[in-house]
Amino acid sequence: MLDDTTFIVPDTSNEVTADPPAEDAVRAWAARNYERCHPGDSFVDLVRRTRFSKEDRRLMEDWLAAARRRLGRGG
Repeated sequence: MLDDTTFIVPDTSNEVTADPPAEDAVRAWAARNYERCHPGDSFVDLVRRTRFSKEDRRLMEDWLAAARRRLGRGG
């Protein structure tokens, strides 16, 4: 069961992630920085909206790609 602090990011890439803890760091970085730049919105809510909105899905993908670049994980 998911609580308010847990979020599942849909896998939108075609690559295999060999290091799940690294992906956790990517998600954490993206969430922290998204919420800093978007007060009043949360990364969890953004992830929920990706099921219904291609704009939000692309926004989430951009934040995850930025996190991977920032953390040196490619993307």
